[in-house]
Amino acid sequence: MTHTFVVTDGVGNMDSCSFVVTVSDTILPTITCPANMTVSNDPGNCDAVVVFTSPVGTDNCGVPTLTQTAGLSTGATFPLGTTMNSFTVTDSSFNAASCSFSVTVNDTEGPTVTCQSTFTTYVDQNGDASITMGDVFISATDNCAMGGPTTLSDSTFDCGSLGANGVTITAIDSAGNTGTCVTQVSVLDTISPSVLCMNDTLNLGSNGTVALNITGIDGGSTDNCGNPTLSATPMSFNGSNLGTNSVTLTATDGSGNTSSCTAQVFVTDSLGTGIATPPEMGISMVASPNPAHDRLRVKLTCESCFQGDELQLEMWNMLGQKVKSIQLESLSQTQTIELDLNGLPAGNYLLSLRHNDQVMTRKVLKN
Repeated sequence: MTHTFVVTDGVGNMDSCSFVVTVSDTILPTITCPANMTVSNDPGNCDAVVVFTSPVGTDNCGVPTLTQTAGLSTGATFPLGTTMNSFTVTDSSFNAASCSFSVTVNDTEGPTVTCQSTFTTYVDQNGDASITMGDVFISATDNCAMGGPTTLSDSTFDCGSLGANGVTITAIDSAGNTGTCVTQVSVLDTISPSVLCMNDTLNLGSNGTVALNITGIDGGSTDNCGNPTLSATPMSFNGSNLGTNSVTLTATDGSGNTSSCTAQVFVTDSLGTGIATPPEMGISMVASPNPAHDRLRVKLTCESCFQGDELQLEMWNMLGQKVKSIQLESLSQTQTIELDLNGLPAGNYLLSLRHNDQVMTRKVLKN
């Protein structure tokens, strides 16, 4: 603005001067940005739509003009990571002010892991079992990118793991987020025990019976998953069982697997209880001389003689070995059978006469 001044004297003489007054706006406008922002990715995406309040500028001379100089506008899709947003306000005098704030998008979504619902593995002869990732893992996907290795919570098992075991498969993405899936791994034992028999000799007690001790016929049965349970059939004997008897030894493990073998149990009657002689046989048997040296005469006398029925006269040593055997197809009222003892070592022997399921025994001594 120009200011002019005029002076006049008393006789009308005049003079003037002028000067210009210029008013300038040098005050900067003000601007305020939002605070820095951190948001999570939108579900299923590797970015996020972010809405923010645009900065507001003020000025001493009216409303300044707002301009975004960097970054993305509100409501835009922001990528993973940090984006700097910058704004400038300019007044009519071209005074300007700026501010900036950051928008950080983090990936907080874990991978999606797919696995087998169930899997079955079997322990081996040592009681061990194992699985690999390929046995249970199907796939792993992520909204951004996969990162570290996929792992199993368990891959080795033993007999203590028999049954169902929950195995967790864990996958990691590039941001360190994890995803899991659980497979039920069934550990089974289908290996039968190893059963080993050995022969045994039992002697009838004073009551004419004897019970089998299983340890006497077990030669060291084993199983890949601990000691098996042992059972035997038959378990008890009486006078009708004198001589050699086949006994079945069965080993059963904790998974129900079984194995069997046959032991020979030799039953003797060293007490001479006489219970071994079934009264219904109707036969008497006398062995003489007793002790004998080279010849033994066995005299058989029957009350109701047998015709066409087979009788078996046998001689056993104390090791349960049959050393003599004669088959009689019939028996007259009195019959004497002579046994040659030459070649047999001195010791105790058991003489038995069998008819069907009946047995008569006598103890003899060879000197």
